[in-house]
Amino acid sequence: MKAVTGSQGLCGSLFLLLSIVSLALGAMSAVMPLSAEEQTALQGAACEGGAAASSHVNTLAVVPQGQASPLSTAYFSDAQGTVDAVAVLTESFHAGGCKSSYPVPPPGGALWFRFDVANPHATSMRWFITTMEIVVDEILLYERTQDGLVFVARNGRTTAYLDRPAKAGKLAVPLTVSAGGSTTYYLRISGMFAPKVTPLIISPDLLADLSKVANNISLSVIAFLAMMATVSLIVYRHIAPGFSRLYAGYMASQFALALIYHDWLAQVPFMNLPVSFVARWTMLCGGVGTLVLVLFCRALLETDKPSVRREWLYRVLLVIGSILVTLVVMDPWRFSAPFFLLKTLVPLTLLLLSFRAHRAGLVHARWVAAGLAALVFGLGVGTYGFLSPAEIGATSSVFDLIFMRPLNMTYFIAVFSEPIFMMMAISVLVRTLQAQRQSAVVEVESLQQHLKSVESEYQEVQRTTIARVRALETALADDPDRKQHLSAEQQFLERATELVLDHVGEAGFDVSELASGLGISQKTLGRRLKDLHGLTSAAFIRSVRLSFARDLILLRRYKSVGEVARAAGFASVGHFSKLYRAQFDETPSESLKNFEVG
Repeated sequence: MKAVTGSQGLCGSLFLLLSIVSLALGAMSAVMPLSAEEQTALQGAACEGGAAASSHVNTLAVVPQGQASPLSTAYFSDAQGTVDAVAVLTESFHAGGCKSSYPVPPPGGALWFRFDVANPHATSMRWFITTMEIVVDEILLYERTQDGLVFVARNGRTTAYLDRPAKAGKLAVPLTVSAGGSTTYYLRISGMFAPKVTPLIISPDLLADLSKVANNISLSVIAFLAMMATVSLIVYRHIAPGFSRLYAGYMASQFALALIYHDWLAQVPFMNLPVSFVARWTMLCGGVGTLVLVLFCRALLETDKPSVRREWLYRVLLVIGSILVTLVVMDPWRFSAPFFLLKTLVPLTLLLLSFRAHRAGLVHARWVAAGLAALVFGLGVGTYGFLSPAEIGATSSVFDLIFMRPLNMTYFIAVFSEPIFMMMAISVLVRTLQAQRQSAVVEVESLQQHLKSVESEYQEVQRTTIARVRALETALADDPDRKQHLSAEQQFLERATELVLDHVGEAGFDVSELASGLGISQKTLGRRLKDLHGLTSAAFIRSVRLSFARDLILLRRYKSVGEVARAAGFASVGHFSKLYRAQFDETPSESLKNFEVG
């Protein structure tokens, strides 16, 4: 019944995963690169307001409110990326209307924006154009003049750090508008790894604050990941080396991903990494981290030998994950959707397995489940926010600007919470192993003390027996007749004992055969044994058999009670154990255990 229930539970889990897969595949087109025809269709249906609207006007704020706002602009999608600053003047731009985000063209393409900036101030003003997204190869800003477009500024991942006009964390290009003037600008953005791009016009002060907050968050994530990898290797290296290596590898992969994705290597000369590299690197690190997470959870949840079904499920996750990681590294844009699906479904599957392990009594499984739940929530909601970014509005607050996209923040929450829960799981597991180890040590010490006590008792009996033998020898020396009498009786007992031992393995050897072997009647045998040993004939045979069995245990000739019982001539193991305990005040299994410790 339990096997059927477990099978139904596993099938239910797989059915849930398949259902999620089928739903997610329907949304896969959200991150697939758009064709030129699809771009044209989207441009034509952007918002109401006409297909050839003039440039939108962005007024620089006079008061502190509105220090950042979505760029009010008309846009043109260059799917092939071949339109330059001369040819774009002849292209037909589409009204942005109510849009704050714009669909990204296929790899190699570019987005052009046309907008006006009005400065109502009495002095010349310098503001910036940036994007909510952080992976952008190139941002080019041009100013419209009577002679055509004049280049103003360039920024992006492919721009050397020292050549960037804004060296803050956010990629931005500056524009300057004279007092009371209005200028038309053209903006070209290319090399993006996101389904949509959101351009902003922002004041210098707010850009500096936004960059500082973004840098602090990303730096905290990177430092935290490095710290957790180091702690895992140092703290748990001796007591749980397998867990520490796997989790340190998982943390290292996330550290490498964050280091590249947040553009921290840009400050190193010749490390201006294009989006083609960043996309492949982040996918590789994320994929490797997901595969290592599977291995880590398998080691953490399967402390005993895993079942065939669970082992099969782990292997399926590893095989499918390896295939998808290979494909997404080869073409990040085409296979990004199934890859994001993999990164969410793998922790979800491991979460279900951790729930099962917790119900089975695995103490640390609840912490594994908590960490995986945080990871599933962060990745799931963060991925949704990446695929479907929320619209943003005007603000003068950094935190307002950040929390206009709160879904993306869940990823950072997951990054901080999941390792803490996993470390708690390792700590609980280590404490459990240490408690079991300490309990085993205490048990061994107790057995050793018991064995010493048995040895002391044996030595005391041996000393008493020797003393009695010596006293008897002294008495016999003083009475020759008694010595001769006792010698004859002793010889009789020895002959009877030897005869029983000669047939000790024969369960059918009984009183009649013993009397026949000694050449006396059963009545005479019983009388003489009663006088000499105080036992009946049957009790004498049992006593010899039990002593023989104890010698077998002492000499470690056999490892099981059944083998000892058969060797001593007992047909019933239960009957043998009962007689053995009555004579030696312990069971045969206890004797076996005690003598094994010695």
